[in-house]
Amino acid sequence: MGKVLQVRVMAYTFDPDDVRRTWPLLYTQVWGERSPRPDEMRGVTELVQALDDGLRFEPWDGRVKKVLEPGVRSLSALMQQLETALGDWDPRQANSLSERIEEGLSELEKELAKA
Repeated sequence: MGKVLQVRVMAYTFDPDDVRRTWPLLYTQVWGERSPRPDEMRGVTELVQALDDGLRFEPWDGRVKKVLEPGVRSLSALMQQLETALGDWDPRQANSLSERIEEGLSELEKELAKA
């Protein structure tokens, strides 16, 4: 790595609107209908964090919490693994984890639709 040019392995959501379109129930659960602030990113990683924060701090309906809790705990663990893989410069593992996170969010979306 150079003195000026930094090399990074990172994961981010290219188009945050894809999150709203792909997981509309989860999106609305954590952020409601309000538009994001100009400096606010609402990507996949932020959705997982907001779900985890919501379980701990928001007055969500008990039924909703019960449905979401196991999946959100699993997603939070996967996010920690993703951060480790990125820190270890392991893009193959990071890619695999990103797919598992998206699958987990899709499963949670289905469960929330049933609640």
